[in-house]
Amino acid sequence: MFAEFLTQNDFYEEYIKLFSTRFTMGSLRVEDSKTDLTSNKRAIEIYNNMKAFMELIKKNSDKLTPYDVIDTAEIVNKNLNYLDRGFRKVGVEVRGASFFPVRAQDVFPEMYNLFDCYYNVWNILPVYEREARFHIRYIRIHPFEDGNGRTGRILTNYNLCNQNKAPIIISSRERKKYFSFINKNDADSLALFFEKKSKEELEVMLDLYKTICGDTIVNNDNNILNKNANIVSLSEQIKNENKESNDLSYNYINKLK
Repeated sequence: MFAEFLTQNDFYEEYIKLFSTRFTMGSLRVEDSKTDLTSNKRAIEIYNNMKAFMELIKKNSDKLTPYDVIDTAEIVNKNLNYLDRGFRKVGVEVRGASFFPVRAQDVFPEMYNLFDCYYNVWNILPVYEREARFHIRYIRIHPFEDGNGRTGRILTNYNLCNQNKAPIIISSRERKKYFSFINKNDADSLALFFEKKSKEELEVMLDLYKTICGDTIVNNDNNILNKNANIVSLSEQIKNENKESNDLSYNYINKLK
């Protein structure tokens, strides 16, 4: 699991903290491209979003449950709204959306059905298609009174990391495209979008690694430094890898020492 690398290599701890900051700023801009990130309310939103993401990463769970989603949303909304813990008990509308969220009494069964599909039906799909289906279905359920988009993007990034894929950051200039995919229930297009953004973040990650740790890595399957270790450059490693796979496998990551 991606989170395990945080304790194995100082780089990943630094990277994930930096990512959570960049991701949070992007997530808030997606919801309101003109938002003032210096206000008191925004400061709380930024803190909550970063904490919620980091807490979920640290949880290091093989499988999430609807209760993990509730925990994440509670952190996202902390000290921002007077909301009861748990899924919403009232009807809501989504501003600018062409869909109607499910009725309040249907949220709980719909969420359980969503996770059943994710782990038992969509598990045979390519990673990005699986995540696109999950994300769209989650947003269209809209299980909370507030913080659904922020929570949903946290869940998507956790799921990508859990499948050894680089997480994603959606910029404010891409917000219309992103919301269009959700409004149209277009999982295929969102999957391609997620894949593109994940590959872009992988490049950021590798560039950051070279900045912090240099361009030399140890290519050793047993992850043990010895006289037979094959020293190669990170640039050469990237060149030799299949760039289309975007595969952050355990073996590859453990080589980045």
